[in-house]
Amino acid sequence: MNEDRRDALSVDDILNEYHAADAAYARRATPPEPAAAPVRAARPQPAMAQAPQQATPLGAVQAASQPRSSAKKTPSQTAKKPASKKPVHKKRDYYDDYDEEPRRRGGGALIAVMLLFLLAVGGTCAFGAYAFLCKTVFPGVKVGGVEVGGMSVNEAANLISSSFDEQGTGELTLQMDEYTFNLPVSEVVGGVDANESARAAFRFGREGGPIERAMDIVKARITGADVELTMDVDKKKLTEWLDGIAGESFDGPVQPSYEVVEDQLIVNLGAPGVNFADRAGVESKLLEKLRIMDLEPLSVEATIQDQEAIDLAEVQKAIECEPKSATLDPADGVTVVPGTDGIKMDLEEAKSIIGDATTGEFSIPLELTEAEIDAETLQSLLFRDTLAATETKLNPNEKSRTNNVELACNYINGTILNPGDEFSYNKVVGERTVARGFREAGVFVSGRLEEGMGGGVCQPSSTLYMAVLRADLKVTERSNHGMTVSYTPLGEDATVSWGTLDFRFVNDTEYPVKILASREGSYCKMKILGTNLTGKKVEIKTNTLSKTSWTTVRQLDTSLKPGTERVDQSGSNGYRTETFKVITENGQTTTVKANDSNYRKRDKLVLYNDSSQAAGTDESVLPTDPTKPADQTTTPGDTTTTTPPATPVEPVTPTEPVTPAPQPTTPVEYDPETPMFGPGQPIV
Repeated sequence: MNEDRRDALSVDDILNEYHAADAAYARRATPPEPAAAPVRAARPQPAMAQAPQQATPLGAVQAASQPRSSAKKTPSQTAKKPASKKPVHKKRDYYDDYDEEPRRRGGGALIAVMLLFLLAVGGTCAFGAYAFLCKTVFPGVKVGGVEVGGMSVNEAANLISSSFDEQGTGELTLQMDEYTFNLPVSEVVGGVDANESARAAFRFGREGGPIERAMDIVKARITGADVELTMDVDKKKLTEWLDGIAGESFDGPVQPSYEVVEDQLIVNLGAPGVNFADRAGVESKLLEKLRIMDLEPLSVEATIQDQEAIDLAEVQKAIECEPKSATLDPADGVTVVPGTDGIKMDLEEAKSIIGDATTGEFSIPLELTEAEIDAETLQSLLFRDTLAATETKLNPNEKSRTNNVELACNYINGTILNPGDEFSYNKVVGERTVARGFREAGVFVSGRLEEGMGGGVCQPSSTLYMAVLRADLKVTERSNHGMTVSYTPLGEDATVSWGTLDFRFVNDTEYPVKILASREGSYCKMKILGTNLTGKKVEIKTNTLSKTSWTTVRQLDTSLKPGTERVDQSGSNGYRTETFKVITENGQTTTVKANDSNYRKRDKLVLYNDSSQAAGTDESVLPTDPTKPADQTTTPGDTTTTTPPATPVEPVTPTEPVTPAPQPTTPVEYDPETPMFGPGQPIV
């Protein structure tokens, strides 16, 4: 091969010639005959020259690799393809054929990619085979700081167990600035599972995908791999140890505080404290070091922990109050609870005094208002005066009703109301049940007298209402009966019904009041004790706005003896009234409206049976009206009968005695079913 042609050969050409020569030598074959379009053989590089015996095959190859111009062509070839000179790339004149360059370069890149792919696949298969055939822990794997690579599971377990006997006597060490804290491993580790720890070491490099396993194996061999010990760790003990360090060595933040001292508000803004920069992170790192038995000291940083900022507006809400007079403990009725002064704070002044300060103690002036009644004054005036005393008459022969009246009085007796306290009759007396001692007695239902549980309890509530009016206490709930009752004047009754109607009032005086209630013989009595410094007197007056007279209704009753009749229900008038309190105090008199009351009428009912003899009117059962003054009379309406009697009955005008009136044989209570003021409104 001449030197000019060698200079024109590319690196690819040289490599091709080398590979061709090497292949020919390996086959011990004769040089191939020239092809129609022989492929140029590359010249072997001097550095890759073989022994002298290779000269013969190389020469043979070179002889077969002559330029195209020296090859003989047949006439047919000459006719089909006229000889012509192909263009040659100017800058790459060492190529004989410009068109073949891209194909040759692309082929080399493809081969390189295929080689890399085969190398990766081969390497992966090799790792897989190694991992499958290896029956020990991979080299470089440690458990709790103990090298167990190359060991079987049993060997690793024995070594882990024996090593922990020594490691368990070590200490965890925490360093922060100039402080060092130690915690014995034995105090937080209850024991180590050596067998499970060894199995965990054996699993390292055998879990996950092929690439992940291969990387774990390589990592263990190059840098080592730490597998955590399977151990019983007392995390609570570790937490307590860190708490102890924080409590003994660190000063936690001092939170703001305040205190009222006489007429000054003393405010302490508190101070910042020192603590772990990352408490949770410190505990996590200690646990991690413990599980791999890394007993090297752990260095941590401290941080400044600010205290909370004081909110002066909230402080103002907390300390400001109105003056409160001394009160009486209602539980025993004897102990006097001292009063408190009123407090006011100027918020803007407080802010200006403290300014931008974040620490320190400051004094802020307060405005105090003394309580009107101190403990000593209250003690001297307590229950000094009788504010009101009332009584109503009852029939002690009605045992069940009298029992209920007396039982209700017992529940009420001794009740103490401090200023502002509210009295609830239903709450104090409670539900009327047999278990609580109440009995069935007469009550009005739909205008007729029937037996009902707790009949009679309206008499104590009405008697108490009479006293409340005269004591000039504030009434918050009261309802009149559906029809008039004989034991109180018009407008001075108060009906109650468990779960529906209540009688309530508030002690709006400046001193405590006490209620004394009792049933004494034929009377229900109420007395309200308190303090009357002004000599107040109250008189009750009631105006009758309208009156509806009762009538006699006759009704045939064949169960009666022929020619006889009897009064089944007495009559009572209906009224609409308004009641006032005439109050005299400090020489001045004022009139205050107390209530409006509306009572329905109840007609007299006479039962009769037809006979040839005229039926007369039973004068003994005609009612009187005890609720009106002596100068008023009642005119009944026309008598109505179901069947006209043989002899008409003339209406009789009942008399009205002066208050107090005699009590009826059967007391009238309340009528919870008949409307009083309108549809849907209960009447009692």
